[in-house]
Amino acid sequence: MPKRFYTALAILLAAVMALSFLPIHGETEIYDTVVRLHVLANSDSEEDQALKLTVRDAVLEITTPLLRDTAAARIEDNREAIRTAAEAVIAAAGRDDLSGTVTVELGEETYPRRRYADCTLPAGRYLSLRIDIGEA
Repeated sequence: MPKRFYTALAILLAAVMALSFLPIHGETEIYDTVVRLHVLANSDSEEDQALKLTVRDAVLEITTPLLRDTAAARIEDNREAIRTAAEAVIAAAGRDDLSGTVTVELGEETYPRRRYADCTLPAGRYLSLRIDIGEA
């Protein structure tokens, strides 16, 4: 009996581990929208690891504003389409009292720490697409 129990337990653990590699909770969207930076050091030596971190920091210094500016420009170019999409949803919901009241702003806002199903964002100032409906 104990051998069967341990065999079943091993199979169950293997199945759970295999399932943990499948995308769930919107992770596939993250895979499609996030660019990860992976800098590999020449070796595990302290010197090479320190160099890797210095390279990482230099690349992030260049790419962070680049990606932010690109995202901001794309949103700015499509603000009217975003507003129109929001207005269409309001109209479809039959909320004539809110028709024409949507505003779309792009700017920095301070956010508290926020936990989502698949990630946690630290508190801080973020580029924010703000959509106000009516009195908001």
